[in-house]
Amino acid sequence: MDALYTAAAGLKAQTANLNLAAADLADRASLGYLAAVPEDIAYPVVTIVRAGRQPAVVGTAVATGVAAATRYSLAPSAVESTGVATDLAVSGPGFFAVRTPQGVAWTRDGRFHRTPAGWLADAQGYPVLTTAGTPLVVGQAPFTVSADGTVEAGGQILGRLALADLAPQGLTSLGQGLYRGTPLPFTGEVLQGAVDGSNVPVTATISRLLSAQAAYQALAGLVNEESQRLGEAAGLAVLP
Repeated sequence: MDALYTAAAGLKAQTANLNLAAADLADRASLGYLAAVPEDIAYPVVTIVRAGRQPAVVGTAVATGVAAATRYSLAPSAVESTGVATDLAVSGPGFFAVRTPQGVAWTRDGRFHRTPAGWLADAQGYPVLTTAGTPLVVGQAPFTVSADGTVEAGGQILGRLALADLAPQGLTSLGQGLYRGTPLPFTGEVLQGAVDGSNVPVTATISRLLSAQAAYQALAGLVNEESQRLGEAAGLAVLP
């Protein structure tokens, strides 16, 4: 019974690992995408109860395996030059702040654009924020962005971008290149006319995908064998 539980837990774990690797490969070309990092966790002790008119505890089982990722990689990503003044990238760690209907979120997808009202917005139309927590208004004139996020136009400072590193613990994805986490002091540099790519290690992710597929197939075989063995044992059992 322990072998069946362990194999079933392993199948669940490898399914999660397969899904994570597949998602990373699908989004490898998405700007600002952070690769998922699978982690080892211990599955809980499970009490096995025999069903029937008189249920009875017949044992316990424990399994361990690789579960779904609980964190995201903050490894550096490649920076691509675009020459577009509204495109911004972060060299090193760091995220831009945007305001969404659900509150402040963080992104490394710097495909920003001017809105008709003159403020800077991300690809979803959410306003890019300043350190004051307000949308960055750049107007329609040319502007420059310094390494620390200070934005100037015509010799006047328009504001400073809200920038932060994020703690790896508790970092969660909101989808569309947006993340939520605990902000830390910004240690990177802003680059104007460039965008951040994803940080998915393609070769390593493909290798992880193939390993997970092989492990899944092996565990599926073990489940079938153990199920057959238990079925045969039950057929040989002598009932009182």
